[in-house]
Amino acid sequence: MARQYTSRTIKLLFARARRCAFPGCTEGLVLEDRDRLTVVAQIAHIRSEKPDGPRHEPTYADELINEEENLLLLCGKHHKPVDDHESVYPVAELLSWKREQTAAGGDLSEHQVERIFLHDDLNRLGPDAFEKMCQALTMHVLGPETKIFGGPRRGAEGDATFNGRTTGFPTHDAPWDGFIVMEAMYGGASRTLRHRIEREFERWASQTARGDRRPDYMIFATNLQLTADDPELGRLTALIDFHAGQAGLRGWRLWDGTQLAEFLDVYPNVRRAVGTISTANEIVAAVLAQLPTTPVAEGVFRPGEPGNEAAFQPAYEAAGGARSLGHALGHVQQDRIGWSQHFSGGINGEPAVLCARYGKNVVAVARAVWNDIGGIGGGIAGGGAAGIGFPVSGAPSRDGYIGSDAESIELAGGQWGPEKGGRLLRSPREPARWQPGLAFDSNASKDRDTWATLADQRDLRIRVAARIPLCAELWRISRRGRMLAAVDATGITAVFHALADQYCLEMPAGSWQEIGEPDGHNNSRFASYQITANDSDGRTALALCIRLTLPDGLNVDVHTTVDLRVDFAALTTTAAPPAESPSARRLTVDALKAFFVHAWPTATDALLLAATDDPLALPPAGAARLELHIQNEQLGHSDRRPTIPILDMVDFSSLGSPRGTGPRALSVGVTAALGLPADAIAQAVDDALQWMVEDAGFVTPEPT
Repeated sequence: MARQYTSRTIKLLFARARRCAFPGCTEGLVLEDRDRLTVVAQIAHIRSEKPDGPRHEPTYADELINEEENLLLLCGKHHKPVDDHESVYPVAELLSWKREQTAAGGDLSEHQVERIFLHDDLNRLGPDAFEKMCQALTMHVLGPETKIFGGPRRGAEGDATFNGRTTGFPTHDAPWDGFIVMEAMYGGASRTLRHRIEREFERWASQTARGDRRPDYMIFATNLQLTADDPELGRLTALIDFHAGQAGLRGWRLWDGTQLAEFLDVYPNVRRAVGTISTANEIVAAVLAQLPTTPVAEGVFRPGEPGNEAAFQPAYEAAGGARSLGHALGHVQQDRIGWSQHFSGGINGEPAVLCARYGKNVVAVARAVWNDIGGIGGGIAGGGAAGIGFPVSGAPSRDGYIGSDAESIELAGGQWGPEKGGRLLRSPREPARWQPGLAFDSNASKDRDTWATLADQRDLRIRVAARIPLCAELWRISRRGRMLAAVDATGITAVFHALADQYCLEMPAGSWQEIGEPDGHNNSRFASYQITANDSDGRTALALCIRLTLPDGLNVDVHTTVDLRVDFAALTTTAAPPAESPSARRLTVDALKAFFVHAWPTATDALLLAATDDPLALPPAGAARLELHIQNEQLGHSDRRPTIPILDMVDFSSLGSPRGTGPRALSVGVTAALGLPADAIAQAVDDALQWMVEDAGFVTPEPT
């Protein structure tokens, strides 16, 4: 049977006694010094609940084991011998001690008895309820801007964080100003607490080494009660001082059971919630989940307060109101692209968030989903909801609420992508992943001429270039063989061989060859390779070039290019020999599609395998952006060779007819997710080619 005492039992026990019950012992029940109350008495059972325990009586009713009549207050010196030597201290004798103890009466004030009860409750809360209570107190002590965390992602943040200047903590004259982390550490042994604090410092050191933000201050909250003369307090202080110095902390605090009890006195709304607890930890969690966390005139925050009730209140009610969402844990907060407000989670629900982009509808979402959104980007500046967007109304939901079991959530408004921000993909077996929405634009110029050189120009270049923002601890090219094998597996090499066969070109022995300086670089940051096909005179007629550039520390973009370069003067066909007009040798739209469809995964996945095992596993720092180009490399350069018009090199007739002499070049920009399936890439390429010819002024068929 668990040792759980009701508030009535604790209050009666301490209110009726003033000293240890052992005859002749004058040790008091509590020590109050420097305005801090410490319970020094221990609760002993006259009859044990366990068959092998001291003074067990099989006929004694189970429901009376933890009642006041079967409990005795002893000091630490006398509790152990009374239990260890039960034959010397029988039930009858202990009952006589109790009569004498209660006859003497108690001298504790009502306030002191209440504090004793609260301290006992801290030791019975359980880790989840203790964490919730500490989070609520942290919001009071530091300020309403405190952010709380929980669930599977809690370990990456702490139990609560605060960023900024506190409202008078630890003192009004010298408030903390910086990034503060609160860790709730529930347990029953001081040695365990030391080990947990050491592990916590190790965890933060590891996260800081990976580029995460380092705390400026830390608070460790424990249910243990530590007195000023306790050697354990000295050991803990020395331990934290040492690690705080190593970590560069500007300050730290240890909130022990006594300090927490003082906070509960100061913030009665939290204390009243704790005081209503009478039995199981499940009830504790249910009550504490609904705690208001900052004192206001009404005692609780309102949904949307201040000033947004008209938008937030209907969404709150539609999602189930207090029974599902619980109480607001603070004011509405600005979150770069909108508003958000956290809720405790009601009896029939779970911790939740109401969020709304500026000018858009309010959406109710489980805090687990909101935390997953916040975790995208691995903590990089501009990531999370600001980067990928807020959940939108109409996303998969029940009764206007997106629950923690949702696997695909539509997003919008993030700064990393287009207005249609994509989707958050969630799975119980894998970390949440962002899939940005597919979008096209006409601003493809950044990588049009990357790696271009006047020394080695061809007639036609068809290019897929990608810039992929990713976060990694260390970028370094170390697996070139794996990269080249993955490139071949995309099918791009087969497309190249088919073109070479079509034009009766010769393939030199071997496969991929490094591109030498100055046209290419190959080191720990660059990879440049090509395959060529020659005419009968040994001139390079076709070249397939791949390039990878890793971030330089000033940005987070992995840059890739895949080029098909064509020298029309060197081309031959089986149907006709070279002629003055190359129109008979034009590439078809089908050839363009085949190249783009296979160059796409080469640029966005295969090339990255030179430096990472799985690009999809790395935190994004933005949306991947591709540029698709069809251009003449000679355009605008020297007169060393005639410039061949684009229409003489590519047959666009299946897409439309040009106005006038046709375009000088065609291009399109694409924002897309990594890891798209083949059918999605094929459709995207079709849409991209349509976008290109429309931008270039082609007359295209009306959509049906």
